[in-house]
Amino acid sequence: PQQLTQLRALCQQLDERVESVLNLIFKAGLEPIIIGGGHNNCLGIIRALSKHKNTPINAINFDPHADFRECEGRHSGNGFRYAYNEKHLNNYHVIGLHELKNNQAIITAMNEANFKFNSYQAIQVKREITLTQAINNALNCFDEAPLGVEVDLDSITGMPVSAYTCCGFSVSETEH
Repeated sequence: PQQLTQLRALCQQLDERVESVLNLIFKAGLEPIIIGGGHNNCLGIIRALSKHKNTPINAINFDPHADFRECEGRHSGNGFRYAYNEKHLNNYHVIGLHELKNNQAIITAMNEANFKFNSYQAIQVKREITLTQAINNALNCFDEAPLGVEVDLDSITGMPVSAYTCCGFSVSETEH
């Protein structure tokens, strides 16, 4: 328990560091492309852009995980939820959400926030919707607020990541 508390405090410090660096980038009038790090970094990025633009932002997450778990202390699985609770996230859409890798509490929380997703199963298994349609669905539900896009490498088949998958999208689909 003590290590868990320390890890969550360190993640919170990382949020603050990411936000302070992004503040400088936004103040310089630059549009960052952030490569690397963990998807826990989304909170610091969203905070910085939202504060810079003085409005909540929209986000698309290409990810098998919604990263919308309960706000029980900061970790990589709840950055978007914290951003939403802090009023920095206006609208959120997950493309490629894996129906078997997100529990009912996450789906319920997404529904309560009126956030949408197109699942991996709907796109790749059942073929109910194409990837292009899923992308257009996400873009069409957003207003003019700033937009952030996250691509989690966990969504790519065979990528050497912490949540390795044999059932994901190809590199070219991810590029699309």
